[in-house]
Amino acid sequence: MALSQLSQALNELNVAVDAALDDPTTSWDELAHARTTLSTTVSRINQHRNRLTPVGRLPPETLGRIFEFVVTPDRNIYEPSTTYSMLAHDLTVVCKSWRTTALNWPRMWYHIIDADMGSAYAWNPKTVFDRSNTTPLHIYSQIPSQTGSMFAHIYGSHPHRIGEAHLLNIDEYHPMVILRSLASPMPNLKFMNLSGLRSRTYQLEAGMPLILGGTSTSLRAFALKQVSFVPGNSFPNLIDLRLDTMTCVDWEFFRLLRNCPRLETLELAHTETLLSTPLQSSASSGSVLDLVSGGDKPIMSPVVLRHLRGLRMGYMKVVYALAILALLKLPRHPVMRLDNLTCYSRYAVLPDWHEVWQSRVEPPLSTLYEVKGHTHLDIIHVREDNNAHLHFISHGQNCGIWVHVRAIDPGPFFHLVAHLDTRAITTFRLSVPHNAVERLSFLRFVLVRMPSLSRLLVKCRVRLPAQSGTALLKEVAGALTPSSSSSNEGGTAEIPVPGLDYFGIEMDCARIPLDALVHMAASRKRSAHPIRSLVCNISGCTREDLLPLSEFVDAYYVATGFLFEVGPDVPSVFKMKNDYWELFRREDGMTSWNMPEE
Repeated sequence: MALSQLSQALNELNVAVDAALDDPTTSWDELAHARTTLSTTVSRINQHRNRLTPVGRLPPETLGRIFEFVVTPDRNIYEPSTTYSMLAHDLTVVCKSWRTTALNWPRMWYHIIDADMGSAYAWNPKTVFDRSNTTPLHIYSQIPSQTGSMFAHIYGSHPHRIGEAHLLNIDEYHPMVILRSLASPMPNLKFMNLSGLRSRTYQLEAGMPLILGGTSTSLRAFALKQVSFVPGNSFPNLIDLRLDTMTCVDWEFFRLLRNCPRLETLELAHTETLLSTPLQSSASSGSVLDLVSGGDKPIMSPVVLRHLRGLRMGYMKVVYALAILALLKLPRHPVMRLDNLTCYSRYAVLPDWHEVWQSRVEPPLSTLYEVKGHTHLDIIHVREDNNAHLHFISHGQNCGIWVHVRAIDPGPFFHLVAHLDTRAITTFRLSVPHNAVERLSFLRFVLVRMPSLSRLLVKCRVRLPAQSGTALLKEVAGALTPSSSSSNEGGTAEIPVPGLDYFGIEMDCARIPLDALVHMAASRKRSAHPIRSLVCNISGCTREDLLPLSEFVDAYYVATGFLFEVGPDVPSVFKMKNDYWELFRREDGMTSWNMPEE
């Protein structure tokens, strides 16, 4: 029957019902029959209407796959979602056809959320389990459970069914309860998330049970947050590890890393290792660092992570982040992001962080130097909410290093260049804080290590007095000026960045002399390494002021806009992700940007 014919029949039936209601001789039985007939007709019309829509013509197999996609959670290791069992339930109340399809599609029903999670979405976990058939389960529970959780039942009777275990609100005052309750294997477990309420130091002793029975070959992702122990398991196939808000001694932490030889992504947030000894260099190891410990403590050596693609460390003191980095040996093309690092302890006054760095991390960080393929380097000073932030971003097509410190002094970042292979850098952008002009004496050392550099942009956005503006210009120009040979036999002069093609400088300051720029341009032309293009955006500077440069450079300009500016995106290399992990997330409060070259 066509939809138009059904609509016509419904109209005729409505007229008949209205007439029956208006007729005072109509009995109650006749009225009840009329209402039943009307309801049946409306149901038939809706059924045919649904069949005529595109989604109504889908076969159950296709509709079931769509439902499966709807209830699939975003693969984000940070915050496990507890809403998807309710989504599955909502699909069953749309219509009879959808309900039939949903109830007969077990792969929709795999989010088991215990009632003691205190969630409004903890909808009938027993019913969800019964509908799941043999589908691998994602279980959200807590240890110990106050209400008799489904996790305890499934773990005891069907451990092979558990695909993901999110064990939250762990009672930190009973660590042995945790260990014993997780001592037997879950043979098909791929992702485990353990999260406690408090962080208390707890060290495993010999003979204590290991979680999951020891070796866990199926586990692919593991997250620990505020737990009181560091697992001693072997995780031969683990690809993602996240530690959040934990404190552990260094040999426990590095033992855990050594037990994960196939790690591809690693994240440490609010996590600091308690360094047992300062880092000391081994005379026989060259650039390889060893921790030489005394007594019964094991000797630390670098942890080799041959497959690591992404590393993130955040919200920790910079000295700890660099000490950890010094003890890692990574592949040639990793992507690293160290963000929201702080210079000082909340509880004790530490020496200035670059002094601590230099005293602990010698010789240079081989982990950084062995990363190849950098083409862009940015040292950017940003002020946000009256707080100063410095960003060190070095990246290429397949690798990247991003270090963000809540500080105002760029000096240590110049030292960081000494730990990098900068031979392929082609573009260098530098934003100078107003009170760090004297730190630019290190700029020449940085530029000498960049033989491929072709574009250099330097800026200082804060208003400078004339004296500081002159000093800044002299430091930058001096760093680019070829040096004369001091040898009696006439050795080769040192020429920083011999391939420099484009140089731009931006300053907001009182009118200053440009003699240093002219001297630098003349010296480079005499050395047969001239600058092709020179751009100035200096307050009060006019094209007439740049006329003395005309015989030393091919083109010179007075710019009115910013040479480079913070934008809304990040280099694509930092957007890497896998099924459980994303390196760059906007919701963590970090500012992201791109920096166009012009």
